[in-house]
Amino acid sequence: MYRPPSFEKSDSGDLHPISISIASHPGLPAEPFVLEVLFAANINCAMSMGYQNNLLIRVAGTFRFNDFLRVGIPPTLIM
Repeated sequence: MYRPPSFEKSDSGDLHPISISIASHPGLPAEPFVLEVLFAANINCAMSMGYQNNLLIRVAGTFRFNDFLRVGIPPTLIM
């Protein structure tokens, strides 16, 4: 039986080794690259299309895209 891939869990853990290897190739420090992956993984609360539950809430609650930005960007910036 075919099962579609599940996106329930964050796949950012898979990207950390890739970002570290990209940083090590030209001899750059790995910390900025790892932080970039972390911030990219956490931006999903600031956008309605960042996660499937956000889309369901947006449609059912008749929210606009700007509503997610207004509520989601401050916590993202604090982190």
